[in-house]
Amino acid sequence: MFILRAFLDGLSEGGIIALAAIAITLVFRISRFANVAFGDLLTIGAYLALSMMVGWGLPFWPAILLSAVMTGLIGVTSYLVVFKPLGLSTVTLFISSIGLALVFRAGIQLIWGNDILSFPAISFRSVELGPITIPGGDVVVIVTCAIVVAAFFLLLYQTRIGREIRATANDPDLARTTGINVGQVTIVVWLCAAMLVGIAGVLLGASTALQPEMGWNLLLPAFAAAILGGLGNTTGAAIGGLTIGIAMQFAVMFAPAGYKPGVAFAIMILMLLIRPAGLLPSKDRQ
Repeated sequence: MFILRAFLDGLSEGGIIALAAIAITLVFRISRFANVAFGDLLTIGAYLALSMMVGWGLPFWPAILLSAVMTGLIGVTSYLVVFKPLGLSTVTLFISSIGLALVFRAGIQLIWGNDILSFPAISFRSVELGPITIPGGDVVVIVTCAIVVAAFFLLLYQTRIGREIRATANDPDLARTTGINVGQVTIVVWLCAAMLVGIAGVLLGASTALQPEMGWNLLLPAFAAAILGGLGNTTGAAIGGLTIGIAMQFAVMFAPAGYKPGVAFAIMILMLLIRPAGLLPSKDRQ
């Protein structure tokens, strides 16, 4: 029973990590750098939803949708204003993303403060699974993550813009010669990735509580998931997120909760040592 409980909790946490890992992987494939600022953008998404629910009186679902759109726009703006003018230097882009993360966090602290906050009480129906009762919040997180990931892969593999994204990720110069607007595709990628982390932020806030460092704390498991799955492979990132989430929950059965990030780090290092290309390396790294 405890094993099943840990597995379900791991699915919930792993789904959130998977959303962030897919976003990191997606931008890495298009813009060729790991965007550290996504961690604090995730936090912004959670706080935006909180403001909409408390200040505007919006229900949870409209708040999460509107927050996703707003974080998407912030992500696109950060690309156009900060990253695009910097060119293609990976080191410069990476260091700039760290600086932008600190700017985002300072803005969060300025607007919402440093206190731990929480969403208004949300009543979700729990689900009985044999002897296990799954809290309604976990059900919402698992189902929402599954729907969002499924919708993303439908976009990526069943639409024209998805084909253009994959072509641009594999060879931007060749994609440009075939008539694909690489600049437009890049903006769509940043929009999608930022919306994914925005949704992840709201779900994380609904599962735990809101604090300025929440996104930064999730960043290591998200990077570990991206590396575990094969950095550049969005399918691998989703699998890696679930694997990391479940592994961290099982670790709590034998060690204090504070060791959970260490589990993610250990898995990441082990994968780099044993299989640097990740679980799903392929020629088409989408």
